[in-house]
Amino acid sequence: MATAPAADQAALLKLQAIDSKLLGVAHRERTLAEHAKLEENAKRLADAESRLAEAEAGQREANSHLRESEMAVEQVQNKIDKDQSRLDSGSGSSKDLTALQTDIAHLTDRRGELEMDELEKMEAVEAADEAVNRVQAELDGLNAESAEISRQRDDGLEKLAAERDGLTAERAGAADGIDAALLQLYDSLRERLGGVAAAAVRSGACDACGQMFSPSELQQFSRAEEDFVLRCPECDRILIRA
Repeated sequence: MATAPAADQAALLKLQAIDSKLLGVAHRERTLAEHAKLEENAKRLADAESRLAEAEAGQREANSHLRESEMAVEQVQNKIDKDQSRLDSGSGSSKDLTALQTDIAHLTDRRGELEMDELEKMEAVEAADEAVNRVQAELDGLNAESAEISRQRDDGLEKLAAERDGLTAERAGAADGIDAALLQLYDSLRERLGGVAAAAVRSGACDACGQMFSPSELQQFSRAEEDFVLRCPECDRILIRA
C-alpha cells in the first residue's frame, strides 16, 4: 500500500511497543532459569538412576551369594547333627563310632570355614544395602529438588501468562481503529522481520536497523505527503516520522 492516515501510522509505534513487550514475555518464557535447572537435574537424575540400577544389581548378587553360603552351612550342620545323633545312640562298632567322631571333627572344621565365608557374604550384603540406600537418598533428593524447581517454573510461567494476557488486551485496544490495510501490512512485516515492523525516524536514522539516511533521503521523507507510508530502504520496515 502507498497511503494511510498519518494518525494511524503514528499509532503503529504504540502498537509496536506493545508487540515488543510481548516478544520480551515470550523470550522470558523460553529462557526461564528453571528450564536450564530442570534440564541439568534431569541429567543428574538419569545418572543417579543408572547408578541405582547398578547398586541394586550388586545387592541382588550379594544376597544370592549369601543364600548360597547359608545353604552350604546348613547342609554341613545337618550332616553334623545326623552323625552326632548316630554317635549319641551308641549303635555300631567301636570302629564305626570312632569314624563318626573323626567325621564330625572334620565337618565342624568345615562348618567353621563356611561360617567365616558366610560372615564375609553378610558384610558384602550390608555394604550393598548401604550403597543402594545412599544412591536412593541422592535420587530422592534430586526428585524433591526437581519438584521444587518445577513449582518455581510454573509460578514464573503463570506470572508471565498473566502479563501476556494483559498486553494482548492492551494490544487489541491499540490496534482498534487503525486502517485495516495498514494493519495488515504491519502484521505481515512483523512476521517476516522478527517481530519489529515499524520504527521511528530518529536523529536521521531508522530506529530499528540503525541505517543512517542521506540528506536527500531525509528531504524526500519531509516532502512526502502526510498519509504516504514511508519504508526504510535498508530493512523495509514502516518508518514513522517524528
